[in-house]
Amino acid sequence: MQLFLSSTINETALLLPHKVEAHGKNLAYIGNGADLDTDKSWTQSNRNALTAIGYTLHDVDLRILGGNELRDTLSTMSAIYMEGGEAFYLMDLVRKKMCIRDRSERSSPV
Repeated sequence: MQLFLSSTINETALLLPHKVEAHGKNLAYIGNGADLDTDKSWTQSNRNALTAIGYTLHDVDLRILGGNELRDTLSTMSAIYMEGGEAFYLMDLVRKKMCIRDRSERSSPV
């Protein structure tokens, strides 16, 4: 499984098939980075670019899914795309729903 994080992929999506087979693959589309934007029209061009290279998009909303349901959903996907936008808001959701801690929260030094 791959993870893509980009503020916009509509200009770079054509590079992905050279790195990752996309045709007929299921992609978890996490669009929560744009939740706080009043105008989300820019996200549609990103969605269009991903479907144009062959991905089938499956919307995953981190405000709704969590725990085992989120894990089970993501485990059926070939790749995950996290829409850009409000990075701190997105990271807060990721930490809460995906149980990811940053380095400052770890108990032992790395």
